[in-house]
Amino acid sequence: MADDGNDQIAELLNDGWELAGYSVNMAAAGALLHNILLKRGTDLTSIVIVTQGDSETGRNINILSPRPAKKKGFFG
Repeated sequence: MADDGNDQIAELLNDGWELAGYSVNMAAAGALLHNILLKRGTDLTSIVIVTQGDSETGRNINILSPRPAKKKGFFG
């Protein structure tokens, strides 16, 4: 994954989010999944970072609370 200069986790932590949980799991071919849970008030966000050796191969951020609004129709 290319480094675009943005450090989303540092930005969230500077915004008042707190670390609520962390775990590491091993996936296929030795890849590691870093699972980070951040909390701010009643807001809860999960971040998964996939690493292979010294390089990051993927990152995903999921908003758990408050529940994101459902999109209506084909174009949202």
